Amino acid sequence: LRAALVAGGLREPARVEAEVTRILSGRQIRETLAALAEPAASVRLHAADVTDPEQVRAVVEAIVERYGRLDAIVHGAGILADRLLADKSPDSFRRVFATKVDGARALVSALRSLRPGLAPPGFLVMFGSVAGVYGNRGQTDYAAANDALATLAHGWAGEQGDLPAPVAERVVTIDWGPWAAAGGGMVTPELEREYTRRGVPLIDPAHGVDALLTELACGEAAQAVYVCVPPTGSVPPTGPIASAEPDPANGSTPSSGPVPA
Repeated sequence: LRAALVAGGLREPARVEAEVTRILSGRQIRETLAALAEPAASVRLHAADVTDPEQVRAVVEAIVERYGRLDAIVHGAGILADRLLADKSPDSFRRVFATKVDGARALVSALRSLRPGLAPPGFLVMFGSVAGVYGNRGQTDYAAANDALATLAHGWAGEQGDLPAPVAERVVTIDWGPWAAAGGGMVTPELEREYTRRGVPLIDPAHGVDALLTELACGEAAQAVYVCVPPTGSVPPTGPIASAEPDPANGSTPSSGPVPA
């Protein structure tokens, strides 16, 4: 793809990478919509800046206007800009932190502004990361964002004194680790090979889906961490990997439960 873009006239590396990102993101969106279209009754894509409260409110209100209700929300927005702390800029830190934290706040603000009498969503799930629990080299901004996300979940679940009533019947942050690339995971094959070299087990996507559904059906805490423990029985110092199911391939066993943020 990069070679084709260069052959087409793009020369600046930054512009090439920006165009690659745009093309691949569009392709992923189309593939996701196509995959959802068959089992779903209706699929609609709304483009918005999740850190902009007005844009988020407009999307939420449009959904309620169209369907008359809002059953559930999954907040999965997040970006990475991995660098050592000495090499991070304030703007870069702010973008990483705001995408998760300000995005979550914008969603909850939109929920609180909906018309009186509307039933609250069944759940508000926010995708966090074990980086927020254990930290990870080069990810101070990402770790801080995920730690804050878990703290917000505790507050919005009504677990902290005089805070307002819950914004959903269940509010929870799920702290995931990297998922295996095969089957649609969230790491590249190159990064997966690096985790393998370091002895860090990855979560199988099918197990991750099962873990989420099980947590929603049976869990009660505002924060859940699913750690795929390697055969040594200890969490890898580079950051644990989430899974709610044993992985027969590496003999690992699952560990789950709320972890203080």
